[in-house]
Amino acid sequence: MKTRITAAALAVASFLLPVPLSAQSSAIGFSGAELTLGHLSGDSASLSTLDASADFAITAYHGFQLDVGVVDYGEVWFGSIAAHLYLQPSQQAK
Repeated sequence: MKTRITAAALAVASFLLPVPLSAQSSAIGFSGAELTLGHLSGDSASLSTLDASADFAITAYHGFQLDVGVVDYGEVWFGSIAAHLYLQPSQQAK
């Protein structure tokens, strides 16, 4: 199970590497990322989780967030992916 979780963590981490973008504003591009690993075990079952999130600024006021998650129940895997476009309001743009 450790090998599968390690392989999944490396695969997700490779997608989170920043890609250089050329733009007029320095606020555009890769903003940040988060990677969370977890493991729960009990008397009869155990599960491992891997969650990753990456945030990219499209403009000074708009952004894109990508979320990926994997849960390993032993014999069964469950994956999720989500994408979000958002507006970050300020005094100049509401």
